[in-house]
Amino acid sequence: MSLLKGTNKKIKQLNYGNYTREDELLLANNSKFIIYFSFYDTGAIALKELQNYGVITFTLQKDLVINDESGYYIPELELDDITLAFNKIIKIIEEISNKNPDSIKIAKQNQNFNRCERALDDICNNNYYIKNYKK
Repeated sequence: MSLLKGTNKKIKQLNYGNYTREDELLLANNSKFIIYFSFYDTGAIALKELQNYGVITFTLQKDLVINDESGYYIPELELDDITLAFNKIIKIIEEISNKNPDSIKIAKQNQNFNRCERALDDICNNNYYIKNYKK
């Protein structure tokens, strides 16, 4: 967090269980990026809600990245020293910000991907298991 506080970015931290739904939705409606610090989350409902507002995701989990326009897999977030992850994320944020992304388009893509019916499709077709656990 100290690395982020040293930038000119407005930072808000949400900790699991310590925020209200209203806090989350207000933040989602006023944010462009989220760094999702969760290690191997299986549901990520709060993240999906944020994604559905067009918030661009940086995460350690590949399966939480919808596409290369709305999210980024950052494996360096797992390191003890996250300086490499920070530098990578800040560079991407600057590049994206300069392009002025279409948050509405990203939100619609995410909403389509995150819709409830897709979760059942993935479970019923065993796609999640095969994609993420096949050796």
